[in-house]
Amino acid sequence: MLINCDLGEGFGAWTMGPDAALLPLLDLANIACGFHAGDAHIMRATVAAAKRHGVRIGAHVGYPDLAGFGRRALPSSAEEVIDWTLYQWGALGGIARQQHVMPEYIKPHGALYHRLHQDIPTLEQWCQALKALPDRPALMLMAGPAGAQARACAEAHGFFVIAEAFADRSYEGSGQLRPRHLPNAVLADGQAMQAQVRSLQLGSLTVDGGQDIEIKAQTLCVHSDSAGAFDMASRLRAILET
Repeated sequence: MLINCDLGEGFGAWTMGPDAALLPLLDLANIACGFHAGDAHIMRATVAAAKRHGVRIGAHVGYPDLAGFGRRALPSSAEEVIDWTLYQWGALGGIARQQHVMPEYIKPHGALYHRLHQDIPTLEQWCQALKALPDRPALMLMAGPAGAQARACAEAHGFFVIAEAFADRSYEGSGQLRPRHLPNAVLADGQAMQAQVRSLQLGSLTVDGGQDIEIKAQTLCVHSDSAGAFDMASRLRAILET
């Protein structure tokens, strides 16, 4: 299993997450592209750091919502979502090409991530637009039952899908992530995270109430803005290598 992490989520003089410490532990870096977080300088520095560590990069695209960190639902048309995505993909691609690397995939962020897993008509139009890109990216989408429709849609449009599960987030019986405002939505306890990772390695997870859900993932996400993100990523790397 690969480890992915959302990086480059500062803005100007403001920083978020121990990106420099996290990068040596990662396989995939989801780089914010200036809409929910990040700016041109941070993007360029993050691409350079990822290149130094041999970490593959992807565009972490979100709603144009710096104040809400892209976690607020933003009423918008499918056309707007497509345009915002292409803008962010192009920005990261330009910065990366100058350093002789290329982003390989797109991962939606926050409220846009949830929308594209639930609003399949918008996802259909999004995929239709993105597959016209000459350097067609892979798409990082949610593993398990909550992402089944979205993954099937993307694959039907010819995309390679990277199925993602979360090492530091609790799941509901539906396979959805537990909303962040609810208790225990983020796993801050090392033992709880280790147990979850071991279960995900086996392809299933027991959630509250004793229900087992099938989650077959290729990559596990750690959020750089979580408390103790470096310790979580270090522990996750150790678990995956034993």
